[in-house]
Amino acid sequence: MKVLIVEDSELNRKLLEASLEAEGLEVLVAEDGLEALEVLGRERVDAVISDILMPRIDGYRLCYEIRNDDRLKAIPIIIYSASYISPADEKLALDIGADSFLKKPASTQQMLTALNQAVSTPRADPDKPNRSQAELEVMKDYSERLIDKLQQRNKELENARQQLLETNAKLIERTEELKSISQQLWQAANLPQSVNWRPASLTS
Repeated sequence: MKVLIVEDSELNRKLLEASLEAEGLEVLVAEDGLEALEVLGRERVDAVISDILMPRIDGYRLCYEIRNDDRLKAIPIIIYSASYISPADEKLALDIGADSFLKKPASTQQMLTALNQAVSTPRADPDKPNRSQAELEVMKDYSERLIDKLQQRNKELENARQQLLETNAKLIERTEELKSISQQLWQAANLPQSVNWRPASLTS
């Protein structure tokens, strides 16, 4: 079986690639949906395993593009995500054309089971009249989910920025404290040593 892994995280990509190759699968890789479509344009694969949150073309859009390409639409797709893991996220993935949805991390056995099931189950092609309306509804849902996720990511980035600013302020304060202590130690180390002496009235 030849499988295309679509994953922007190099570590996750290599881990999944190594685990599938250890099971005897032939593996191709792509860093995002756009590169995946380029690979699919020149290589025949038996299945696609795709992350969702990726630059340029994400996993949802990749799934949509594959399902709307007559040359590619029969390829089984497994969505594999750590960021989109809610029931609504899973429903959208299946509505948009995924054959299976797995949350990270999944075991090698879970991935193999999903692959074998997807490859062995023929896809039904929806009737054209009903397909257009269904696609509009799915893409509307996709846009809403994408906006929600982007807003969530912006909040996370803003929180991280605030924490970074607070940490930086504490580091500056600590640096000033250490500088003051260092100056005090230097001054103490360079004070002239005391000389033994007695009052003149006591030495006569």
